[in-house]
Amino acid sequence: MDFLDTSAEAAFRDEVRTWLSEHLVGEFAELGGGGGPSDESAWELRVEWEKVLGRDRWVGLDWLVADQPDDLDADPDGVDPSTFTPGVGRLRDVVAAGYAMAQWRGTDVGLRLLLTAATGAAGFVIDEPADRPFHLVVRAPAEASPHAAVVRRIVERMKPAATTAEVSFVDPGES
Repeated sequence: MDFLDTSAEAAFRDEVRTWLSEHLVGEFAELGGGGGPSDESAWELRVEWEKVLGRDRWVGLDWLVADQPDDLDADPDGVDPSTFTPGVGRLRDVVAAGYAMAQWRGTDVGLRLLLTAATGAAGFVIDEPADRPFHLVVRAPAEASPHAAVVRRIVERMKPAATTAEVSFVDPGES
């Protein structure tokens, strides 16, 4: 196994170090390694940090585009979800919408925003049936079906941990 950086990897590592040394200062430096969806300490400051990250395009989307050694990558349709099928343009839209989505993280609004930005399809419906608590039913527009693996990956990663979910693709007007 080769642990040496390629020249591109070394350049990227230098870029990250430089950016962090310029931006992770003052109050931001005091944040440390805290945070996460259940940590509400210094919430306003963490929101400001997320704005800085988003403005400069430093967002953690590796789970969306890279092959991961976990069970979430097993797609029942045989599609390789490590390939972001909507394309780079849609990925740019996800990055651009990052701040708005962060404000709605953990909600059906945030999930719809991400699904729409990632696929370019409008009309995602997310329900939690009264007879099935802690279960989400995601109805995706049929035009998003070529990106079924990406849609399923997003739903699985962004739904609350204690919930189950199902995804179906429907034509406009169907319920």
